[in-house]
Amino acid sequence: RRLLEDKQYQKSIEYYERFIAYNPDSILHDDARYQVAYIYDHYLFDYRKALENYGILLANYPKSHFGRMAEFRVAYIQNHADFDFEPLAAFERARLTVNEGEPREAIATVEKTLAGFPESSLREDMIFWLASAMR
Repeated sequence: RRLLEDKQYQKSIEYYERFIAYNPDSILHDDARYQVAYIYDHYLFDYRKALENYGILLANYPKSHFGRMAEFRVAYIQNHADFDFEPLAAFERARLTVNEGEPREAIATVEKTLAGFPESSLREDMIFWLASAMR
């Protein structure tokens, strides 16, 4: 997880995948698979790979305590898959940018995304977020 702090997302995924492959009997597989999905989802904005990994988690570890969070994220991603995930990725990147202390850049990104995708399923969320971000 230290790699995440250093923003080495691909390397982190690589190590989680190695852990899963080299430790077939570990009780931590569900945790590792969730972390892989989470990185694709929240840091790399690769929603196809996030859905794939959340799906593996849900199929292979149905009793995992990560299951409810994975189900929530799957539903959210699938509900906002329009325009090949482009508005979703832009919006989520902007929200991450705000958390990193760059509100002006994030606001500009969301405004541009809203203008470019006025029919996006995220339209209301983006408008509400903008209202909150501009206060």
